Amino acid sequence: MDLNFFSISTALGAGAALTACATAAVAVLDAGRRTAALPTWRFLQEDIPRRQAEREEAQRALDALRAEIDTLRLETAQLETVRAQRTAEEALLADIQRQLDNLAEDRKQLDTLKTELVTLIDQKAALDQQLIDLRDEQSQRAKIVERLGTEREELERFLADRKTERESLEAETARLKVERDSLRHDGERARSELEELRRRATEETAALADARRRLEQGQAEETATLTRVAALRQDREEIETKLSEAAAGRGRLSEEIGRLSAEREGLREDLVAEQQAFLKARSEVEAAGLERDEARRERDGLRAESEVLKRVITNLEAKAGPRTEADVRDILGDLLVPPKPLVCAKMARVAEEEVTALDRVRQHLAARNLRFPERLIDAFHTSLKISDISPMTVLAGISGTGKSELPRQYATALGLPFFQLAVQPRWDSPQDLFGFYNYLEHRYKPTDLARLMIHLDVERWPEQARPYKDHMALVLLDEMNLARVEYYFSEFLSRLEVRRDSDTAAAAEIELELGRLPEGWSNRVYPVRRLLFVGTMNEDESTQTLSDKVVDRANVMRFPKPRTLATNRDGTSSEAADDNFLPFTVWQRWIRKDAPATLDTWLATLNSHLESLGRPFGHRMGQAIRAYVANHPKSRTDIRIPMADQLEMRIFPKLRGVVVDENRAALDGIARFIDQELKDPSLQEAFDQAHRDRDLFLWRGVDRG
Repeated sequence: MDLNFFSISTALGAGAALTACATAAVAVLDAGRRTAALPTWRFLQEDIPRRQAEREEAQRALDALRAEIDTLRLETAQLETVRAQRTAEEALLADIQRQLDNLAEDRKQLDTLKTELVTLIDQKAALDQQLIDLRDEQSQRAKIVERLGTEREELERFLADRKTERESLEAETARLKVERDSLRHDGERARSELEELRRRATEETAALADARRRLEQGQAEETATLTRVAALRQDREEIETKLSEAAAGRGRLSEEIGRLSAEREGLREDLVAEQQAFLKARSEVEAAGLERDEARRERDGLRAESEVLKRVITNLEAKAGPRTEADVRDILGDLLVPPKPLVCAKMARVAEEEVTALDRVRQHLAARNLRFPERLIDAFHTSLKISDISPMTVLAGISGTGKSELPRQYATALGLPFFQLAVQPRWDSPQDLFGFYNYLEHRYKPTDLARLMIHLDVERWPEQARPYKDHMALVLLDEMNLARVEYYFSEFLSRLEVRRDSDTAAAAEIELELGRLPEGWSNRVYPVRRLLFVGTMNEDESTQTLSDKVVDRANVMRFPKPRTLATNRDGTSSEAADDNFLPFTVWQRWIRKDAPATLDTWLATLNSHLESLGRPFGHRMGQAIRAYVANHPKSRTDIRIPMADQLEMRIFPKLRGVVVDENRAALDGIARFIDQELKDPSLQEAFDQAHRDRDLFLWRGVDRG
């Protein structure tokens, strides 16, 4: 390519030289013609053909130059094409150069890896030397073992003695296991007998009430009879005074007196029979009470024997020596396994406004054909936001009204891992919430709640909780009043409450029965604020009522019966869990603390009426109402809605059993407050129905449709 370019350049130079020579020749000829003296005509005639020949020669030379110039132009175009090809080839050469540079860099890295490989080879050589040293040490230890051969027999005798003791302990353990199974069987039998005794006691209580009613009726009849007998005696005295005057009528009067006496004796016999029936019923009730006390004593005895068994096994464990970390992990077992809903929540949601999140919840419910009033959704959301002061939200009502579905779909839409615990009628202790330690299997049997709390407690269980330090969770106690809430949840509810008031976390810690753990392992867990608790309760004959302690620390939302029954349901709740989760830092930004000043006046007015009813509220409820009103989504524009919610959920349930006639003025004062301040017709109507034409106040909630 460079040779062609040189040839073309040489040709162009030659053409330019020829053109210059021709131009110079013509100029010389013209100059000679202008400067020469005027020739004669003959000379001119002779010179013209020669000059024409020279001109034609010059013209031919010029044509040849022009042809050569055209050729050079064509070669110039070809040269431009060649230049473009050369530019492309230069770019390709530059790319090849970059690849060569990359190869050089890779070679440097390869040299580095070779250096590291040499280092590893040196380390391997050092390890080989250490292995040789260890083998030498092993040979020395073998010599020591040979020197200790004389002591082996004594050690074998010692181990034989220990083996005998171990077999004895295993036999004792087997015996204790048999006794435990027997005690467990006896406990089950005692429990069934206790249930039977309770049923019989209920029947006998009803019989006793009937007997008392019959006794009261008999006493009334006896009183009437005595009154009648007194009247008869008076009549008899009058008759006896008249007998002397009316001897003819004496026989008839004697017969009448005899008939009345027989009637009185019959009444007395009936009264005696009623008294005997009453005494028999009372003796049967007392016998049932004795049997119930005996069953309780037997149950206490079983518990005492179980405690003795635990102490024996604990002593056996103490003799076994300290556990290793592997043993501890084997003992804790499933407690160290994170629950599935927590594991599935992998990606934190981006920070968003509270209004946007609530709109997403409503759209999520509507897409599944779940129709809840907007006010109910706002109330449920606000109740969860104030869980620091009211750690429980209770959803009450008849079965099939969506009490369990609302928290489930709310958690799915908002990004909260959801846990549902089905309460059983046999629950009677906190162990049913957290699990128990099996002393025979040496393993802890945790519940999902215990596993969840372990993996959220960063302070006491850092290794397990580190991946979930900003996670929240929603726990649902489904049908929480199938068992007595005070038995299994009351203590835990107190721990949830003291999280806010206590200066130290130890006051709220839950102690798990994990057996004897070595140093560095904790048997306590803290119920972090990232845990939200909801409970559902069916109001029917199979459930227990909530105590004042639970009601006072919870927002109780009642679900009314549906006005129209849905024939089908288009949506579905069996969808896959979302892997996004709502960070606790975002949730905290939604919480507000500024309640309007008008609220203090309203609370003072209400508390004065409640004091007249004998049901005033204290600081805790006042603070809870303020927090609810401040955090309600509608409180920025109208605080009457959240205040009416708190009357419905907190104030009016405290009035159950109030005598209406004796407290008419205070009830009318509350009615005026609702009418003048809150202007809530639905709440006004429900409040009127709770005490209108009734002897006692009975609150059934508000039906807002």
